[in-house]
Order: sequence, then structure tokens, then C-alpha cells
Amino acid sequence: ITCSFVQGRWKFMKNLFDFITLDIETTGLDFRENEIIELGAVKYLSGEEKERFSLFIKPQDKIPLYIKQLTHITDEQLAAGDSPASALKKLLEFCEDSLLVCHNQSFDIGFINARLETLGQPAIANPVLDTLELSRIYLPFLDNHKLSTLAEHFGITQENAHRAIYDAETTGRVLLHLLDYIDSH
Repeated sequence: ITCSFVQGRWKFMKNLFDFITLDIETTGLDFRENEIIELGAVKYLSGEEKERFSLFIKPQDKIPLYIKQLTHITDEQLAAGDSPASALKKLLEFCEDSLLVCHNQSFDIGFINARLETLGQPAIANPVLDTLELSRIYLPFLDNHKLSTLAEHFGITQENAHRAIYDAETTGRVLLHLLDYIDSH
């Protein structure tokens, strides 16, 4: 799906296409050096939330204190997490060939693909829509295009920011508001 729909078509389209929002939490920003510690995804059918996917990934290295403080993820939650291979397999099964929606897809999909590569698995081939890119195009007047800024702009209450499942949920709600905004302008 591309962003080239004619005005007035998004509202119609949001009720026709299904998508999965996806978010991850990591131990840092470097694909090669850091690990994914949490996966979150929310399945939307005809614009309505239908199913959630959330799990922790047991890290190989110690989690930096600032990541624990940012995410509020505990050592106990991570100790009970899945292996990277098992977690990513479950995520890919959940996503199947659905349209994926991320906020900053180059980070989320890039991190996942880097991990898949180290596991000898093929990269995600799903079509991806990026709410960060859409917001930069359609909301250029905002000071920034962080997920929290978009949530505030649209009056979305964002609880538990920097937790994968909640950020995935917020991304879905932001997309639906963006589509309404695009349709009305």
C-alpha cells in the first residue's frame, strides 16, 4: 500500500484493509550491538482492534539501567522470556503476510531483520506503512513527529509509553486518526 490514495479515499479504505501494528523495545539503538527485549503487535480488522501479541525476549547480556528505567521492564520478566528465535517465529506466524504498520519502520523492521539475518532466517517481506512518514507528510506543522507528540495531537491517552504492546496500540490509534485527518483535508 502506498501513500498515494486520492483524497477522500482513506476513510473508505480504512474500513476495507486490515493491518497489524508492530513495535519493539531494545537494549539500545545499534542493530549489531543491541538486543530486542520485547515484541508487541496488534491486529486490526476493518479498523477495529481484534487481537494482541506480546512477549518478552530473554536477553544474552545485562540490560542497561536506563533501559529498565525507560521501559519499566524487569529482570524477572526478561528471565521468563522466549529465545530470540522462538519469539521471532511466533511474531512472524502472528503477522503472516499482513500489512504492517510501524512508527519509524526503519528502526523496528531494521532491528527485526538484523536479528533474523543472524538467525539465518529470511527478512520480513510484508508491505509496511510508516506513521512517522505519514505524519511528516500530512502534519508538517508539528514541532516533531514522535509517537507521543502525535498521540497528544490527536487526543489519544498514551499509557505505558516505551512498552511494545502499548506503543503498538498507540500506533494503530494514531494511524486511524491520521487517515481521518487526511480524508477530511
